[in-house]
Amino acid sequence: MAANNYFGRERLSTVNEKELRKELKDLKKEIKKKKNPWAVVAAYFLAFKLANEKELKEVDKEASRVLGAESIKEAILSFVQEANLEKLLQLEGDIGRFFRRLKEKEVDEEFKALFKQMPSLLFKAFLVRDFVRQLLDTGHIDEAFFFLNQVEKVKWPEISYLLGWAYDAKGIVNLAKDHLEKAAKAGLKEAKQKLAMLYVKQGEFGKAAKICEELGDLKAALESYLESGDLKKCRELVSKVDISELKIKLAVALVDRDRKREALEVVEQLDSPEAKIIKAKIIKYKDLEGAYELVKEVFPEVRGRFKEWALEIIADYYTHSGMWKELTTILSPLETSGSLPSRLRLKLAEAYFNIGEVPRALKILASLMDTDLRRDAKSLVKEIKKKTEDPEIEDICKTILAEDSFFKRLKEGLSKSKDSLLGRIDRLIQDERFTDVDSLEEILLTADVGVEATEEIISRLKRRIEIGEIKSGKGLLRALEEEILRILKSAEGDLRIDTKPFVIMVVGVNGTGKTTTIAKLGNMLKKQGYSVLFAAGDTFRAAAIEQLEMWGERIGIPVIKQKPGADPSGVVYDALQAAKARNIDVVIIDTAGRLHTKVNLMEELKKMARVASKEVPGAPHETLLVLDAVVGQNAISQAKIFSRAIPITGVVLTKLDGTAKGGIVVAIAKKFGISIKFIGVGEKMDDLQKFDAERFVDALFDR
Repeated sequence: MAANNYFGRERLSTVNEKELRKELKDLKKEIKKKKNPWAVVAAYFLAFKLANEKELKEVDKEASRVLGAESIKEAILSFVQEANLEKLLQLEGDIGRFFRRLKEKEVDEEFKALFKQMPSLLFKAFLVRDFVRQLLDTGHIDEAFFFLNQVEKVKWPEISYLLGWAYDAKGIVNLAKDHLEKAAKAGLKEAKQKLAMLYVKQGEFGKAAKICEELGDLKAALESYLESGDLKKCRELVSKVDISELKIKLAVALVDRDRKREALEVVEQLDSPEAKIIKAKIIKYKDLEGAYELVKEVFPEVRGRFKEWALEIIADYYTHSGMWKELTTILSPLETSGSLPSRLRLKLAEAYFNIGEVPRALKILASLMDTDLRRDAKSLVKEIKKKTEDPEIEDICKTILAEDSFFKRLKEGLSKSKDSLLGRIDRLIQDERFTDVDSLEEILLTADVGVEATEEIISRLKRRIEIGEIKSGKGLLRALEEEILRILKSAEGDLRIDTKPFVIMVVGVNGTGKTTTIAKLGNMLKKQGYSVLFAAGDTFRAAAIEQLEMWGERIGIPVIKQKPGADPSGVVYDALQAAKARNIDVVIIDTAGRLHTKVNLMEELKKMARVASKEVPGAPHETLLVLDAVVGQNAISQAKIFSRAIPITGVVLTKLDGTAKGGIVVAIAKKFGISIKFIGVGEKMDDLQKFDAERFVDALFDR
């Protein structure tokens, strides 16, 4: 094996030559001071890396004096110059034992101890980088971390890459990104590839696409741009990547974003069954019969989403024509086999209702009550209940329509927002033919939906009217629901507890219900089986410490605290030490919220986050911002201030039961792109719930 290959000479350009010379100088001093074979090995190696004959001769001279044995000297030279391990393996003592283990990939305590003895940080880094790759490849992540932690101070792109790889394997995303971005910035191709994959995993498709394009992988770039929604960039690339399959994907993405005219341009030269289905989907609002004729021709040839689109067009045509029996004929076999999509199951239920098979309709509708079609299913059940004269059918309808306790509280909590929003809209659309969406703008702004979200909603509604999708006041209201739901869906986010201890830092202005939210969240997690610990990090107010202690005693969660006025970072340190000692699953950290000392507060939060990160890699794993819905647009200002100081991973919106401006949820979702993790609609312990966009919109628009 050539030395260049063994030591990665091709990657020497990433190493600072000045670094090597400084380290070699230190090693030569070490050799002069005492007999240290390791120093000789490292010095020979670095001199060889510098390709400097003079340095090699100087090291050789010192080595002869220190080693005293030609066999060791020859073995080292053979290792350095020819990458020949065999002679080193035959040596007695530390050097022989270390290299035998290195060759056999044995990572035991003696091997680690020998590694620590090495006097040269750069030599360590050169020596183990390929070994660490093998460890990471085979899933030995903890062993890889041992070596990487030893050489982390070596600021080489490749070490950053390996650290990024290791943190990614551990699921510590923020640190993985930091290290991979450093390595990618330095031009390391493999770092760029892994970073692109990490971006894709995190849903950051735009960033992934740019890297793929830079690497020349245009197909991967196009697919990532498609996922990111950057359709302008897609259209630029699609001419360079003449692949029909990708053109179809682009057309589908354009259709999904209501950019149907552009979608037509993409598929107009294509004659595939999928292209015809796309064309049919685009024209169906203005020419349903023409769309039906296109679909009927290619229906048997398509699969997956295109099959579903084709069935929807057929179902729309049969519904429009009152062909209920024919609709059941085509959809029933698919329902029986379990392959009928939910939206088409709703169509089938409507068909059963219209041909008098009400029990079959209700059976389907009941199964749809826990899906994203709940509102549509509920509406049809209400219609059946209204029209039926059969007491048994009426009872079934009542059972289906029965609501769980939280949904009832959510409806009651949002009643002020609902009355304000729907009352004004109802007055606006009394004329069934009303489609003047500009009049909706003031209503949405008054409900604190926000300028950005309102402009987007109005623009999309106008486009849907233009293509013939909205034709009535009732249709406009339904479309408004869908547009609000679309924005809120993008803001849904789970609390994924995937490491231990999992650290949650809760921030927000005093008075938002922050400490109470911590108690409710802790109680929720405890009920889910997690062990929880509170950290009383708001040391500025004695009352805050007392309040958290009171909640902790009430729900059985221990609280780590210090005296009022203590350093909050000290509380964080104590809490994380306690969590590790007690094997706690989740640590929730309370923080101060005195916004009138904004600069000091933000620096304090940053310091707390740094301390948490030192004690637990990747901590805080979640930073939740608690906002009071009652303050409306002021909540947006608070979110801006906190997000500038620390990375906010999620929002908790409290007091939704006390405001007529529930639209603030939409404004936050649109403005920041931060997940809304939880909402609160009351003072009870179980009044904090995971944010569910579907149920929120259902409660807001329910009548």
